[in-house]
Amino acid sequence: MSATRIHIDGIVLIISLLFVSLLVLLGSSFYALHEDIELQLITDVREQLEEAGYQVSIDFDGRDGTIGGSVPDEQTIQEIVDITKNVPGVRTITNNLTITHPETSTEKDLEMGLLGITDTTDQNTASIESIDNLISSSTSNNTSSENSDINNIATEDTNTSPQNLTEITEQAIIEESTLYYQTDETNLSPESIATLDLMASRLSADSTLYVEMASFYKEPAIAIKRTDFIKKFLEEKGIDKKHADVVWNDSPNKNFVKLRLFHSKN
Repeated sequence: MSATRIHIDGIVLIISLLFVSLLVLLGSSFYALHEDIELQLITDVREQLEEAGYQVSIDFDGRDGTIGGSVPDEQTIQEIVDITKNVPGVRTITNNLTITHPETSTEKDLEMGLLGITDTTDQNTASIESIDNLISSSTSNNTSSENSDINNIATEDTNTSPQNLTEITEQAIIEESTLYYQTDETNLSPESIATLDLMASRLSADSTLYVEMASFYKEPAIAIKRTDFIKKFLEEKGIDKKHADVVWNDSPNKNFVKLRLFHSKN
């Protein structure tokens, strides 16, 4: 009797251990699958939104997603929500998008409120006057061909190289700002969007203003993609693409995009 009872108890113990092991294995598999689904959905949704020209934050808990960020109007919110809901595998979407209206402040208010932009107007007044003197002097002393070259450098010209444009505009810069990125991301952060909103307001208010951008990162493809996003953002705000020029620079030790606002001398 005792031997039989011990034998039965051993079998029960083995079965219990096997059952517990099975539960642990199933739990681990479910957790891994859960994470894989979240990563795949984030990737799929981000690709769809980027193709449509939208840049917002995306997070998933299983198949339930949350989107956030700043957009210009209700129509944009609805379009983003519709795109996200239609991605295969998405179950529900929580909308945390907020509407940021363009600034309608006066010129003085804009100058006081620009985020991350250093106003250097006073510091560069003398430099701008020097450019005027340079152009005036060249008109009287050089040939008509040389005058044409100077005018092409001082104004927006599709045949002017970024390097030449940089050399002349460095003396006429009135504002600078820096957009920072985490690792190799290309999407605009809420802080960057706020800065670009204000810069777009300045560009819209003054047709003589232009913006020059330089992207610094160790991977050229990502550096270029960041400036492409910025140009597209400004175009969606109504800024003519002729008013935005790219001077791209790769860098193994830097991770940001530098924006410089300057006056064109016609």
